[in-house]
Amino acid sequence: MQHTVLLANNTQITLDASHLIQAGGEGIIFAAGNTAIKLYHHPQKQHIKKLAYLLDEALNKKLPPEVLAPCALIFNIKGKTIGFQMPRLPRGSQPIRKLTSAVFCRQHGISMSRQIMLLTRIYHTLNRLHQLGIVVGDLNDRNLFFVPDGSPQVWWVDVDSYQFGGFPCPVATAEFLDPSLYNVPNFGKRPYFTPLTDWYAFLVLLVKTLLLVHPYGGTHHQYKSLTTRAQAGIPVRHPDVTKPPHTRPPEILPDTWLELIDRVFARGERVSVSQEMMAELVHNMRICAQCGTSYACQRPSCPVCQRPTKMPVTQKTDQWTEWLAHLPGNVVATWRENGRFQAITRKENLYTLSRRTANGQQTNIPLFTGRPGYRFGWFQQRYLAVNPPLGKQLLVLDTNGEQPQKITLTETVYFRETAVFATTPHALYRIAGTWIMRGQIQNGLYLETPIATAHRAQTWFTSSPHHDLLIGYHRLFTDYQFFCWHNQTTWELPVPPLAMGESLQEVTFHFQPDHILIERQIRHGTNIFTDSYPIYLAIKKDGSLSIHP
Repeated sequence: MQHTVLLANNTQITLDASHLIQAGGEGIIFAAGNTAIKLYHHPQKQHIKKLAYLLDEALNKKLPPEVLAPCALIFNIKGKTIGFQMPRLPRGSQPIRKLTSAVFCRQHGISMSRQIMLLTRIYHTLNRLHQLGIVVGDLNDRNLFFVPDGSPQVWWVDVDSYQFGGFPCPVATAEFLDPSLYNVPNFGKRPYFTPLTDWYAFLVLLVKTLLLVHPYGGTHHQYKSLTTRAQAGIPVRHPDVTKPPHTRPPEILPDTWLELIDRVFARGERVSVSQEMMAELVHNMRICAQCGTSYACQRPSCPVCQRPTKMPVTQKTDQWTEWLAHLPGNVVATWRENGRFQAITRKENLYTLSRRTANGQQTNIPLFTGRPGYRFGWFQQRYLAVNPPLGKQLLVLDTNGEQPQKITLTETVYFRETAVFATTPHALYRIAGTWIMRGQIQNGLYLETPIATAHRAQTWFTSSPHHDLLIGYHRLFTDYQFFCWHNQTTWELPVPPLAMGESLQEVTFHFQPDHILIERQIRHGTNIFTDSYPIYLAIKKDGSLSIHP
């Protein structure tokens, strides 16, 4: 499917699936050079009037430069307005929600201090928008972007949905929505949002980022859902709430912030955030020399590493966990097979490969110096695939000697600003043109075989740590075709298509030796929900697999 459109200067361009950036419930976004083009599925008069107001009043030119607002209208061949053109996100941009992933932050060397810096940038931009009479409305962690290995800048998108000039914000995300608006049936009917609802959403974002849990996260014996907890005023700090693991203790924040969070999420008050409060986060925090956590200067000790932890007496730490805990620096990649452990660590820009044999012998091989963000793969028990930040290159190293030796340098393609490649214990997989390639080292040479077709800039896959198996999807505008590959056979997986008005936010694969769980996060209106589909694996006598969708 192709779309032929006219730009504001009457230039005619054709957009196809290879230009697709994202497909949502309201429209489709394409890449067009250093700009992006959004085409509405069903352009409405309200869309056109709102865009015309933004452009005719030159409001878009008054916005901060990090707010990527519409800059020109887009027309079909008949001259009807069907969308708009806007600046494109910088290369390597990721949604701000990635900051809630400890693994992602560790891989990219993102400290809590940098998280606070990014939140401070968001704070100042939001203040500026309010000064211009603009309310964001649907402020959430999926329409704010940053470059993990770049400057501490935050980019704002979905500006056409902002509330301004009497035009409403027609969308909302339940996770960030003020509970006072839960019963609104149609946000497009009139303006409902206020600066205070934006500050509520900002505080949700701040708590999620710094404490790694939603203000109403965890579980409660009576109020089961996030929305019912919010309406009852039972936040994650409530004594009857069971907190999820791997969160940061609230005590890392200053007392003034704990009081503000309680006022908003426990007592239902609505307040704006002052510059003094943000300055306290920036200037009155110290960094723990032991665990690297930022915490309030007023605390006598680090609430994270000096916090007492009750462990069952019979519980013992397994060798794998204990070994990883004693490695120097940040652990950015790990693999284990047949009792052998491998890990990549980064300390002061030096990447090191650490290995532990089944009999406990350990070796450490310095690899190279580099900035955060490198990605790695491990295959055939000795070969390392290295992908640099924001790059398509794949460097294959032989790590069997005292120093790593280069085998080959190749490259793959991007999908959503990320290089597409994967490794299994048996091989390295990448995309070349319209083929998924399987590569192995034979007699010191890197040899490849095409195994399945790929769609240009629209195919993504990952691999199982247990088997020589790939699973992924092809994106065709708003449709996603899931597939699984093993032993020269490709299966199309019967994952149901999205319904009208739904958009796919994220896909996660959970691997076990006997099954794979496909987990989709789907947005419909104000809600984001999750559905799951298991793929069962049966191991045959010859060691191959039988796939049972």
